[in-house]
Amino acid sequence: MSSSVLITYYTGSSLHRNHWKYAKLVYILFTLLLATSLQLAYCEERLKTKTICRPTSCLDLLCLGHNETGVYTIYPTGHADSSIDVFCDQETDGGGWTVMLQRSLYGWVDFFKRWDDYKLGFGYLSEEFCLGNDSLAADLQANTNSELTFNLYSTTNKQDYAKCSSFNVEVMNCH
Repeated sequence: MSSSVLITYYTGSSLHRNHWKYAKLVYILFTLLLATSLQLAYCEERLKTKTICRPTSCLDLLCLGHNETGVYTIYPTGHADSSIDVFCDQETDGGGWTVMLQRSLYGWVDFFKRWDDYKLGFGYLSEEFCLGNDSLAADLQANTNSELTFNLYSTTNKQDYAKCSSFNVEVMNCH
């Protein structure tokens, strides 16, 4: 397991019913993986083969002992001279998750945006945001063994999730 991606979406009471049913349907379709044992094996192998000087993912940060959820800087593989600030979830399912999208019930950030905004990212990493499709694609092209998790939370404290071990994100080239 090279990296993990977590998409978090907080739903309101009226939207929650539709999304909740969808989440349960999606949940049934996918086989759940035991992420904690995979993460431990990854960390042991990664630290055995080389020293991690510049973390390439939230999972690398977890291996280095950064076990608190928050904003960190990573250096995606294949982009040696560039860094990106990301929000790492170091608690869910053993930690090591890069949060790509987080939206809350209160809607402080407008998510009705143009494609270019979703391509580049927007919002505030410590609150509501979309990290950006380009950042996601760059990370996933370098780390081909990734998982995608959708976490849904309702206003009545219900939770559901779906994990995908097979998915694809491509960079859109418009001419």
